[in-house]
Amino acid sequence: MQLIARGQPLEARHFGYGVLQHVVAKRWSQFTQPERQELAKLVYDKLSECGAVPADEPPEPFMIKSKVATLMAQVVRQEGVGMWSSIMPEMAAGACSESPVQAELSALVMRYVAEDVAVYNSDILGGRMKELLYGLTSTLPQALPAMYRLLEVSEDFFTFVFDFVFPVSPAPALRLGPGLDAADEQTQGSTNRTSSCGILITSI
Repeated sequence: MQLIARGQPLEARHFGYGVLQHVVAKRWSQFTQPERQELAKLVYDKLSECGAVPADEPPEPFMIKSKVATLMAQVVRQEGVGMWSSIMPEMAAGACSESPVQAELSALVMRYVAEDVAVYNSDILGGRMKELLYGLTSTLPQALPAMYRLLEVSEDFFTFVFDFVFPVSPAPALRLGPGLDAADEQTQGSTNRTSSCGILITSI
């Protein structure tokens, strides 16, 4: 976990998060339930850490925030409705926060979870798909007020709201840095947001 610690080179941190994405996407079933809970807690703590950088320190770059949000969405995808229901109150509260960083992170997680369920879903089978869709739609009463709040703050969040409710296709992407090529990892689901030529960052 040292690779993803603040203070490490950006390339190393990006690679570290890519490794974690691969582990969550491909090896989740190999973990025991306590190990899954520990890994999910680690990811959630890293998400909280990104949103709580002290004011006297430089904020996390967007590529790291996007990686952490993508990883959180992947954990939700693997763990299921229970995980989504447990973090949704915090995501809704974060989206309504006065902190732009917390609002951005919460919006990213909500969007990426919606994309993973409705777009990057070729490996999600029958009953599990229905369960995830039900879990997503059942939290709309919590998510929509947060979206309205984001719309009040910035009209740019209209794209986020539309794609959360109607996630038909992947959103436009911004390609960053060929220097990070080695850190990219192709996996199913949310990791489709990363390409071999750099980082694909979903804009909101």
